[in-house]
Amino acid sequence: LIINYPLDDQDAIAVEAACANVPALFLDVSDQTPINSIIFSHEDGTRLGVEHLVALGHQQIALLAGPLSSVSARLRLAGWHKYLTRNQIQPITEREGDWSAMSGFQQTMQMLNEGIVPTAMLVANDQMALGAMRAITESGLRVGADISVVGYDDTEDSSCYIPPLTTIKQDFRLLGQTSVDRLLQLSQGQAVKGNQLLPVSLVKRKTTLPPNTQTASPRALADSLMQLARQVSRLESGQ
Repeated sequence: LIINYPLDDQDAIAVEAACANVPALFLDVSDQTPINSIIFSHEDGTRLGVEHLVALGHQQIALLAGPLSSVSARLRLAGWHKYLTRNQIQPITEREGDWSAMSGFQQTMQMLNEGIVPTAMLVANDQMALGAMRAITESGLRVGADISVVGYDDTEDSSCYIPPLTTIKQDFRLLGQTSVDRLLQLSQGQAVKGNQLLPVSLVKRKTTLPPNTQTASPRALADSLMQLARQVSRLESGQ
């Protein structure tokens, strides 16, 4: 049984106990939960995002987290805080979305309307990053040149965003293959108990630049806005 649902420690332990006679593997829990699980390293993912922005010279960084009811969202937010603090940086604002592109747009637009303008944003998934990019562009600012954006997941279409999204890659094909192999081992009674962390990596594209980079023309900005609007519309309509 593969359980790909966000569970807190106590709930995950209770579910595993209820499945005592059935091999169970969890894919969305904390790496500290004492159960059989395979997850991506949120620790490494958040570190890579923070270190990338710091290396570019960013200090004014905003955080756009996923819903805090989600284990993954909380782990990513905690990781950002950990590595920003190590670099003596405090986020200038924190916002909470619901993983959707529209929530990324709304939260970023609200932030900008409040007069809070970071030089960079760390966003907890690629869809919210797409919405954030639309809000930045609609506000007359430039993605990358005025506000850098780092997403998370490296979904299939993130390389086709305008501009292409810098993001943290999670190899979901590897997750699927590793999960099936692990479950087969468990079903055969092999001693493979415990948590397994899968690697992540930083994919550098065009949405991150040093602060105050002078690029892009008004026409390019207009074209970017139109393309972003079409992408968000397709995502929200489920096409």
